[in-house]
Amino acid sequence: MQLEGQQSVLSALKVRQRKFEVTLLKANAKTERFQNVLTEAESQNVPMKFLSTDKLDYIAHGKSHGGIIALFSRKRLNTFSDLGDILQKSSGLP
Repeated sequence: MQLEGQQSVLSALKVRQRKFEVTLLKANAKTERFQNVLTEAESQNVPMKFLSTDKLDYIAHGKSHGGIIALFSRKRLNTFSDLGDILQKSSGLP
């Protein structure tokens, strides 16, 4: 699976519900532009790879990737036990 665009990638990294395989960045991109993503990815040991715009365009589902694409595993599905924990936390019951 993949996410495209800085905000989508950063949000998914912060939530930490997926295992990221690699973050693909535009080869000549200014790293300051993606600093938040780079910092979060590094803290989770997510590899980064720099690709040409043509390669990113080929991988992307659309043209709005903005120079960044993340490849990751599917989100972990909640178990029945997880559901009980979620309901307990949301209701404020001890």
